[in-house]
Formats: sequence, C-alpha cells, structure tokens
Amino acid sequence: MLLVKGHYCFDLPSTEVIKLLEQVGLIGEALVCINHLEMSGDGSYRFAMHLNVPKLGGFYRGDLQLEEVTLDDAVGAGQRSYQIEVTGDRFGTPMHASGVMSLEAIEKSQTALSYEVETNAFDNYDRHVLMIAKPVAPRIINRGLQEVESFLNQPPVQGASEVPVNCAGLQ
Repeated sequence: MLLVKGHYCFDLPSTEVIKLLEQVGLIGEALVCINHLEMSGDGSYRFAMHLNVPKLGGFYRGDLQLEEVTLDDAVGAGQRSYQIEVTGDRFGTPMHASGVMSLEAIEKSQTALSYEVETNAFDNYDRHVLMIAKPVAPRIINRGLQEVESFLNQPPVQGASEVPVNCAGLQ
C-alpha cells in the first residue's frame, strides 16, 4: 500500500471550495484528464480519467465516495473533514484507496486542504516505481488542485467557450 499525504492552499474562501465539492461538474470541466464524472448518489460519484504520467499514469475508472465527517467542537468551526473511499480499476486491475481530506479556512480568502490517502493502485509495481510514486503522487494531486483553482478564477469571456487546462502531470 502506498500512503499519499499532502496539502494545498487555495486562494479562495472556504465557501467557494465547499461549493466546488458540491458542484462536482466544475472539476470535470476544469481537468481534461477527466473523461467522465457524474454524481451517482448522495456523496457518490462515478469517474473515468486518463493521467499522462510515465509509470504512474494510465486509465483509471471507478466510484468515489465522499462523506463529511462530523467533528467535535475542539477542532473548530472553520474546519471540515471528509472520508474518501475509491474503488475501481487501472488497466483492468482492481484498485482501492481510502483516507481523509480536511478543509480549513485560514483567512477570509484562503482555504487549506490537506489529504492522507492509502492506495493499492501501485502494488503490482516493483519498489523502484513505489519510490518514485511516493513523492510524485502529491505533486500530481496538487497540480490538479491548482488547475481547478485557476479554472475557477478565470473571468468569463463573452462569446467564447471555456477551454479546460490539460492534466498532464509534471513538467
């Protein structure tokens, strides 16, 4: 199992980031690596995506469950946590990932997102690929979050269709 941990700071208020989670179609619009993304139930999504990253990329598809976790008062009113559960396959090989994601309002206009997810998606690879995957996976995730944030911050252009950014991995 590979443990992927990281964080990202949105230059957006927490209300906007939460709205993004509620309107999952925005993620599908922002990232062309998402071939298919639809809500399949309350907090459940069906997805298909293609990542263009050597050794770690490929075609992924499956189901994502995102459930808000009730927090006690000690954590603070400006924080939300979610349980993440993914089941699916990568090139026909079953995969699973589970973990937590937290959002915390830092200032009026900034939101910190942290995540910790364990996955078996790379269990069939040798230790050299796993050594590469551990530091690279958070960078790929953060790059995607950055692309979504850029998409949300684009001013609408009248008469022009919006072109989503490419989810190309690392450059």
